[in-house]
Amino acid sequence: MVVPMHLDRRTLLGAGAGLALTGITSSAPHRAGSLRVIVYNVHAFGPVAETDEGKQLAGRVRENLVEHYALELGLYRPDVLCLQEATSAERVATLAKRLGMHHRYFPGGARNDDGSVHPMFNGAILSRLPILESQDCPSPSAQADRKQIFSRHLGRALIDTGKEGFGPVTVIGAHMLPAWENTTSIREAEIAALGEVTADDRSAGRSILVLGDMNHTPEMPEYAGWKTIGLTDCAVAQGEGSLHTHPSLRPSQRIDYVFAAGPILEHLSSCRTLAEGRFRQHAGGPEVRGSFALSDHMPVMATFGK
Repeated sequence: MVVPMHLDRRTLLGAGAGLALTGITSSAPHRAGSLRVIVYNVHAFGPVAETDEGKQLAGRVRENLVEHYALELGLYRPDVLCLQEATSAERVATLAKRLGMHHRYFPGGARNDDGSVHPMFNGAILSRLPILESQDCPSPSAQADRKQIFSRHLGRALIDTGKEGFGPVTVIGAHMLPAWENTTSIREAEIAALGEVTADDRSAGRSILVLGDMNHTPEMPEYAGWKTIGLTDCAVAQGEGSLHTHPSLRPSQRIDYVFAAGPILEHLSSCRTLAEGRFRQHAGGPEVRGSFALSDHMPVMATFGK
């Protein structure tokens, strides 16, 4: 299902367009009793393209790039937005302001030679609803060996939904190590660390969402660990259409996920990849030679409630 739009993306996202996006509205229905969450690896806020025309167009829109993200994401009016590779705290703050959301920024675990944080793998959680508390790297295991596990990022926020049947929701944003050779054990350790992070919430019967670029497909052995720590893959439980999320030109892998546990899982109504607009780089034909995508990943959106 493609979200119908009253806004003409081609006009608003033209080269060099200067956008002032305040009070963004969506053509997607959003009822008071629902909760909509999106996870998106934004590729260091760097658009991608395959053709020369696409690369030229992507280069010309860099000046207004945050506004382009705000326009595309604002169409869906997410309550919670989890970002990976959000390299700039300033850009995240601007995006949150454009979308009317609170935000928390989480520095990555990767370090430069001088010990400073390498910005490539920073992450963020944005919320339209109040954020009651937040923690960077809320895992004893990850804190003890940040060079090995969650060298990208791991962040937690407790969000007050104010919605009957949902209660406060613990939101975990994560970016796991890529599937390089002989790295399965590292991702297994990262999933185990997420079990530590969510243990108290699960014992208390609280709603839990874990969103992120997990850098492995469901066919890989580490995927079984999610069931072991009591988390449900929302795409498997309520998936719609193609769920591939990467790469945005020719999607062939599902490595971006929304996992859930607790009372919120009973309200899961849909989960799908957002493969429309500037989220997807469209290939083929002279009319799309100037096509580019905002990232090499496409977002995943899950909706809880009707």
